[in-house]
Amino acid sequence: MTVYMVMAPPPSRDPAGDAEDMVFIKEGICWPAFFFSAPWLVFRGLWLVLFGYLIAAIVVAGVADTIGGYAPPAVGLAFSILFALEANSLRRWTLERRGWDFVGIVAGENRDTCETRFFAKWAPHAEHAHHGAATETPAASAGPAARTSVPQAGASNIRPSTPSDAVIGLFPEATR
Repeated sequence: MTVYMVMAPPPSRDPAGDAEDMVFIKEGICWPAFFFSAPWLVFRGLWLVLFGYLIAAIVVAGVADTIGGYAPPAVGLAFSILFALEANSLRRWTLERRGWDFVGIVAGENRDTCETRFFAKWAPHAEHAHHGAATETPAASAGPAARTSVPQAGASNIRPSTPSDAVIGLFPEATR
């Protein structure tokens, strides 16, 4: 199963165009960033990340060369793996810095399935919701079993969760 984070562009006068410009960023390792780090950063327009990557690569290579032996290839491989694991998070961070909004998380077998699932849930709420507001995620729409609250000892004001209270995280209610 593949999980994607969905980012929406800054609001414009064309909501349909905004929907077409939404970006689905895969969670997990980014293979193109592993094999072609600098070209991938240039292709994605991640200039600040490219600058940081080049500085970090130079420092890491210098330290590995100082150690010598098997360190340079081992450290280089570890650096590439670490960067590939964080590449999509850095892309999402860059989009947020540019004014893009996080609008949801969607999971599915492949990207097409994820896009279909996301837009099926997002489209009915798009006219009524503020642009950039978080949409209901598959975990939040899984049914009552996914939204049950855990009573705490001595708490008398605990109320059951409702779909509008859906919270991702460790807390069963949005008000806590």
